[in-house]
Amino acid sequence: MILISAFHVLSWLPIEVYFLFMNVDPNLPFLVGLYFVAEFVACLYTCANPFIYATKFDPVKQVLVRTISCKKTEQAAEHGANSGTGTGTTTSRNAVQLHGHK
Repeated sequence: MILISAFHVLSWLPIEVYFLFMNVDPNLPFLVGLYFVAEFVACLYTCANPFIYATKFDPVKQVLVRTISCKKTEQAAEHGANSGTGTGTTTSRNAVQLHGHK
């Protein structure tokens, strides 16, 4: 949890300091480059946060492993073997059944 909090502070600190300076003295020159760099760092936190959770917290890891399983199951292997060439063509028996003929 400390890692997430520290990353949040470090990511949002530049844009918040920029806004603080702009509110304290509105006559400061608007540095477009600095603003976009600070905004990019803040958005980087939003993009990186799910990956931090996925790598650091066991409950999230377990849910992701169950959700995104890359293992081929026996049922999927049987389905793949029975489905033909996989090119979208049907066998003549399946085509006859599709048209209502037996």
